[in-house]
Amino acid sequence: MTSTWKTCIVLIFTGLIISFLFMWLMSQCARCLALTGVAIMLLCFFGGGGACVFMGLQTVPGASNDTRNMALLVTGCVLLFFGLCTICCIWCNRTSLETAIAIIDASADFMIDTKRLIIVSVFYFLLTMLIFFLWLFSVASVFSLVDFEPPEETGSQIKRFNKDGVPSSVWGMFGFLAFGMLWVGQFIGHKTKYITMVSASTYYFTSSEDAAGSASVSTAFSFAYTKNAGSLAFGSLILTLVSILRFVVESAANAAREDGDGVAKLIACIASCLMACFESIIEHLTKLAYAYMAVSGDSFCDSAWNGFILNLKHLAKFCFALQIASLFVLMGIVTITCCNTFLGYLVAQYMIKDAADASSIVPSLVVFMFISFIVAVVVLGQFDEAVLATLICFAVDLDLHGGQPKFGPPSYHHKLNAIDFGEFGDEKTGFVDEA
Repeated sequence: MTSTWKTCIVLIFTGLIISFLFMWLMSQCARCLALTGVAIMLLCFFGGGGACVFMGLQTVPGASNDTRNMALLVTGCVLLFFGLCTICCIWCNRTSLETAIAIIDASADFMIDTKRLIIVSVFYFLLTMLIFFLWLFSVASVFSLVDFEPPEETGSQIKRFNKDGVPSSVWGMFGFLAFGMLWVGQFIGHKTKYITMVSASTYYFTSSEDAAGSASVSTAFSFAYTKNAGSLAFGSLILTLVSILRFVVESAANAAREDGDGVAKLIACIASCLMACFESIIEHLTKLAYAYMAVSGDSFCDSAWNGFILNLKHLAKFCFALQIASLFVLMGIVTITCCNTFLGYLVAQYMIKDAADASSIVPSLVVFMFISFIVAVVVLGQFDEAVLATLICFAVDLDLHGGQPKFGPPSYHHKLNAIDFGEFGDEKTGFVDEA
């Protein structure tokens, strides 16, 4: 066991190193990684659609071929249709795609130059764990107020509590604790996101085509705990209420699926989908509000509206940049987890040499994988927020300077200047705001 923990400590450092290497790779090869991700996505659409169509045209002995083949053909046609739509969107908005890649490159530069943000993520992760354990202690204390029944079997120490005999005040305390934990958890997570966004904004507006600037994490902390603390609490409260509402709708929908007829099941399915979409929309608007708030310092509602308007004005760039950023984060988490877990196996097998003494190395590999996953999430988890903040900075920069970006790191300007905008381009830099 001691050797396993030694390996885990080694994996924390190796995971950080691999994470930094991946971020450096994102900064240096953003365009290659983005185009690779787009190619993989198109391969999934056309490869999956072609495979479904091919299998749908085959006849399987002893199977209900009509239903099976029809389902496969419909699935294949849908995948092929989405593939064609994706190609059309990429071709029609190819300049927006290149601009989004440049913005992602600037965000990667920010993450590389501001490694101290990892300390912020680790701090709030540990703080969340501490609050969660204190919450469990509070729940146990409230649970002790319940009247327990004696054991049914003689000599048994197992006691049960009577659910019907629980006072309403105890249920109220349980509900208050659950609501408080959800709100506090959202609030801490939103503070981490907002600090990242403010840091990315200060990095963007202190950079220029000649030299990269520096992020002010202390300013981000100051804004998060003074100027915009109320807005962060309000935004986290809204998402908490929406999450509770979705939980209520999902519970009612599950009950309708089990006990209701066909119409009730259809209504339950539609309600679940609508609540999921509603929650996603509110979450995106909240992130837009924080990103605009990081630049302007406005209140939550004003920032949400102005961020929404900027999102509409530069819709294609926002869509491409956020989707590619999510793809980068997914690729990074998978890559870091797999590579670091393999390194853990090598360390345990050949350096510490405790794998030979264990009956099975699978439990150790699970622990290695969990630790590697946590390290990857802590390091790359805020990259989406950095990209969104850089997008807002980019949009504000365009509006302030007549469609010509003035701020941002040198590599960012180099990529923007290299974009071929054809007849819509500026003779000097080749860039102009499409909106």
